[in-house]
Amino acid sequence: MLYTLLYLSKANKAFDQQELSKLLEQSRNWNEAHSLTGFLAYITGTVANATTSQFIQVLEGEQSDVINVFASILNDDRHTEIKVIKQGPISKRKFGLWKMGFQGFDIHESVELQQFFSMDATILAEDGDPDNNMLMSFMKSFYETGD
Repeated sequence: MLYTLLYLSKANKAFDQQELSKLLEQSRNWNEAHSLTGFLAYITGTVANATTSQFIQVLEGEQSDVINVFASILNDDRHTEIKVIKQGPISKRKFGLWKMGFQGFDIHESVELQQFFSMDATILAEDGDPDNNMLMSFMKSFYETGD
């Protein structure tokens, strides 16, 4: 059964380009070996007078593979305050051609990101089903434009 999991987390520190490249290489190698697809966004900026670095990631694949990789993310000290926004069965992959797409952002460059981070994670989690909610739609917009 195809399955998806979408989560937010705080990064334990600000990552430089070299560290992000290493993380992406590891993710893409793992995902290719386990037939996973997805997208990772790395967001930096100031929210509520505090500088933050955060991840948003969506994973897709067989349920057991998605659950296994997410278990490793839960134990990865690069992440803190991990919040699952959506998870569940999906009818088809949204990121089928990407072993792990990536986009870095400054939160001030995106009104949508400012809105997401001002919302409680509970509200985001209640927004629609795993196939269709505003955070997933935002992530999917990069896949559709080919960025």
